[in-house]
Amino acid sequence: MSFKKETLLKGLSAAKLYIFYFLIFFLPISKAAIEIAFALIFLIWFIEKLFKKGKIKDIFPKTELNLPIFAILVVCFLTIFNSVEPKESLRGFFGKWFEFAMLYFFTLNIIDSEKKFKTVLWVFSGSLTLISVDAIWQFISGKDFFYLRSLEQGVWIRGYFTSINLFAGLLTLIAPIVLTFLITFRKKYVRLYTYFLFSILFFCLLFSNSAETWIFISLSLIFGVFFYKNRRLFRYVILFLIVLWFIVLISFSFRERLISLKEKQIISSQGKLVGRTAIWLAVLQEVKNNPVLGKGINTTRASIIKKYSKNSNFVKLLSENHPHSLYLYILLECGILGLSVYLWFLYRIFKIITTSFKRDILSYGFFVSIVGFLGINLTDIMWGERLQGLFWVIIGLAVIQSKRMVRIERLFYV
Repeated sequence: MSFKKETLLKGLSAAKLYIFYFLIFFLPISKAAIEIAFALIFLIWFIEKLFKKGKIKDIFPKTELNLPIFAILVVCFLTIFNSVEPKESLRGFFGKWFEFAMLYFFTLNIIDSEKKFKTVLWVFSGSLTLISVDAIWQFISGKDFFYLRSLEQGVWIRGYFTSINLFAGLLTLIAPIVLTFLITFRKKYVRLYTYFLFSILFFCLLFSNSAETWIFISLSLIFGVFFYKNRRLFRYVILFLIVLWFIVLISFSFRERLISLKEKQIISSQGKLVGRTAIWLAVLQEVKNNPVLGKGINTTRASIIKKYSKNSNFVKLLSENHPHSLYLYILLECGILGLSVYLWFLYRIFKIITTSFKRDILSYGFFVSIVGFLGINLTDIMWGERLQGLFWVIIGLAVIQSKRMVRIERLFYV
């Protein structure tokens, strides 16, 4: 390789790294920043591949998730030809699923050393601090400082998100990793920062008033203790859960939120299916019309649903709501085939975080983050570029975390 070409590639690699740091800082915050940063990283990555000689099979890092990811992309692409709106499905393929998969591979491609791995976690820490401070400011002033969004119902924290559940889902996805990372430091100023961040995150978790998040974060914390078998960790988890649920159960507003799950979301006092249960049943009935490949990705929107569905109940419910389950959403858009490969992908992730992780506190943080987030998606949809993009980056980091005891530079093709 000539000196000029080598210098160019080093410059591109450095630029890609700092753009990636910018991307992950703004990933939970700004859709526009995500798109710009992703386009730049993709362009640099493409130029690097043109300059570097190698086999086609070595273009992507080799990991245990490659096969299910490629299977997901193949099925999503096939749904375009079966779609009720092919143009929308094509946009959804490149604008969502392909982008998510590439974020995973970019993470593995770029984070090739221990220093870079830790820097990413520090960047996440800064991003989470900014997000939580914004949420506290919203609670105090009535509006957040990113998008001037007001409190939900004038009471509950949602940050710059459109709903309390999306905000709480973001906390579930980032906070366990950041906090368990910060705990590993013994320096006094880092510990003070950790206590401060934990305090405002706990406040945000409570006043997001997201009952499903309280439930699934609690379950993931408990399940994680069984896998990591640490007595000291177990005591802290139990203490946290006692405090959380004591506050939730003694507070009328929080307790009412829990009680409303049955009456408003499962079954009414008259014995009728209501809320999410009614939506889930309507979605399952609609799936029967396109069971194998679904309606096509990116077609679950009111304007499209009204065009193709003859089920008036389905049209009414989905015009006013969304499926309230990521897995039913995938089943509706990608059919049984799409949901099957996605569940295969999740199984491989679960295998990594339960068998490949070392028994340390940060691995526990990744476990709680991923399992808690996937749990919330049972009863809601954490979809869109910000949350799903963040999820795929974290999956990439989880794969790296599972290999951290070995020299990381030699783990992946770049």
